[in-house]
Order: sequence, then C-alpha cells, then structure tokens
Amino acid sequence: MLNRLESYVYNFVKKNPAIKKFLRDIYQGFFSLLATKGFDSDYEVIIRNRCFFGFHDKSPWSPDGKYLLGHSHSGIGNEPCESIPFVEVSIFEGPNWTERKAISKTAAFNWQQGAQLQWLSNDEIIFNDFVDDLCVSRVVDASGKDISVYPFPVAALAPASRYFASICFASFGEAMPGYGYSFSGARRSGVPRGEIIIVSVDSGEIIYSLSRNYLEKFSDLAKRNSDYFISHLIFSPDASMLAFMVRLTRSGRRVESELLIFDVRKKTISSTPFKGIVSHYTFVGNGKLLLFASYLSDEGFYLFDIESGGVESVGEYLGERDGHPSSSSNGTVVYDTYPDRRRRQTLFIWRGGPEKAEPIASLYSPLKFRDEYRVDLHPRIKEDGSVICIDTSVNGRRSLATLRIP
Repeated sequence: MLNRLESYVYNFVKKNPAIKKFLRDIYQGFFSLLATKGFDSDYEVIIRNRCFFGFHDKSPWSPDGKYLLGHSHSGIGNEPCESIPFVEVSIFEGPNWTERKAISKTAAFNWQQGAQLQWLSNDEIIFNDFVDDLCVSRVVDASGKDISVYPFPVAALAPASRYFASICFASFGEAMPGYGYSFSGARRSGVPRGEIIIVSVDSGEIIYSLSRNYLEKFSDLAKRNSDYFISHLIFSPDASMLAFMVRLTRSGRRVESELLIFDVRKKTISSTPFKGIVSHYTFVGNGKLLLFASYLSDEGFYLFDIESGGVESVGEYLGERDGHPSSSSNGTVVYDTYPDRRRRQTLFIWRGGPEKAEPIASLYSPLKFRDEYRVDLHPRIKEDGSVICIDTSVNGRRSLATLRIP
C-alpha cells in the first residue's frame, strides 16, 4: 500500500522540485527515526573512511588493477565545497587496496563527481584543478610527479585512447548545484558555455570542437534555449562514440534533458528518442546504452541500440526506480537506488537476460547527507566483474567502500 501511495505522490510532485524536496524531507525524517542503521550484505565490505571517488561512469581502478583511486577529505563530507580549499588525490594499494597514499591535491572538485579522476595508463592520472585561476586538467604519475597541464578541464577520457572531452564546469555548476566547482573571484573556464571540445593528450591541441552553432543543428533544446548547458559525457569502450546531454534548468521545474550521440570517427551527431527526462546511463558494449529516461509516455530503464535506434524496456528486470548504472566488459550491470523512506540505499547486480536484478547490499544514509551534499552509492564495477566500488555515508562520513562478488 505504501509503495503505491509513494509512487502516486512522486508522480504528482516530480515536476516541482521544491514541493518534492519539502515532502521528502518530512517523510524521510519521520521514518528515519525507525530505520535500522549500518549496512547489510552477504559479501565482504571494506570501508575507507573520509574518502570518495565520484561518479558511476568512470573506473577507480588502474588498468592493471594494482591501484584504486580516490579523493581524501578531513571533514564529514557534507560541508560546502566553497569552504574547503582542496581535497587530496589518493591512491590505494596492497591487499584489498587498503594502504592509502596521498599523491596530490586539487581545488576543482565537488561531492558528486569529484575532480573527474581518471586513469590515463597504469601509472598516469588525469584530473581537474585550478592553475592561475583557470580551470585546467593536470596529469601526474602514481608518485604525484607532475607530467603535464592542459588549459581545459577533463569531463570524459576516451578509454585506451589519447584524447578527452571537455566542457564548461562553471555553467554546469550554475545550473545544477553540486556538480560544478568554486568559480569565486577571478576563476574562469577556458571552454565556452554550451560547447564540447576534444583534446589530444599527446599534443594538448584541440582536435575537434562541437560549437553552439553546430549543436543547435541537432538539438531541439539548444535551438529553443540559448542558456542550455552540457553534462554527463561518456565514451564507448572503443572510444568510437561519445554520449552527452544538452540540458536546461528553469526555476521551480525539473531539469529538461536531451540525449545525443557524437560519432567520433564519422564526426557526426545523431539524436535519440530520449528527451525531457534523462538521468543516468552507461555503455553496455560499444553499441548499446543502458539508461533511465522517459520514452514515449513512460519513464524507466531502457536499452538503446545506437545503430538501429531500437529501444527495449528492461524495467521488469531492473525495477521502476532511478539509479546509477555501471557495466563490466562481460555485460554485468550494477546500479543503486536513492534513499527510501527509511533512508536505506540498495545496491543491485544484473547479469543481463531475463533474470531480475539481485539486491546485494543495503546501506543506511544519515539525513544530513541530502540534496547537493547527498552521498549516492554511484557503483563502479571492476572490468573483470569481481569487485564493486561505491561511495557511502553509512558510517556518518563520506567514505569509499569495496565489495567482492562471486
């Protein structure tokens, strides 16, 4: 009965964020008093306190699996990012990646996506920072030695390739608090709002640019609204496709989104049937996307075939609730849920096909972690499918955890 009532209320208020937030806080505040704290899982869970990785669309493991990458912080993890001068860039090594070593630090970070930490190789890391007030990307080795600096921040790195996509994080953060960086004072972005540039790691030069004029040829949202912004970029495993969103925020309304695909080899953009609501997605292989979005008159999880344009609903296997999916090379998918009425977050694994996703962990998230300070699990699955890495607040601090799975 409660689930049906919750669904009814959610569908009624989902287009009004202010009302939705007000009702959610009252509802969860009451039920959290009755909630069971801690975590519940049949699998080994190792928690690294006061650490986090960031989003679900990047791997924290070095390609050879030797290192686990993350950020370290000294607080609780719900402080305004503007009040924190920097967080440390740390690597974890040894058995179960429990030996931490801080190798650098960065002032360009947020609680949701961190500093866009990514592995360039087994020994090279790229991430965002501010240098002389310009938002840049830096490359360091596993010891922290500086290798190079690019005058553009990294948003998505092409796997096994030597280029990355960059966007304006100033406009991203203005539109969606919690996703940008602190651009106070003279700090500035080297990428114009609403554009994407692709940069060569070897030369540092721009090798392709998706300008506003060009994007507006393919995006209805960009045509109609000059104040759109770009977010959530992800390359396919073979680096041939770049998925991204054109988005718009309006006061008192839900974020409006449109999913587009850039073919890196053909240098062409194609639209998709997903407009209005698009939240999270991951590549499953090189030619398909698993995403939570609105399609026709429904909202849920779908598999989208990029080449054919075919759309398959997989909500009966993954459920009706939004989550952050991540896929391994063998097609195994992990995803999470937002906190329920008792502030419990559930981690699921789906091995594809007609089998329903299996819940493998449930974790409590204190009420002090919400809105732009929330701690989504943002699960990342290791390439071989053996380990899952999540962010969690189960211990009352923003922390980094791993679970070994069979």
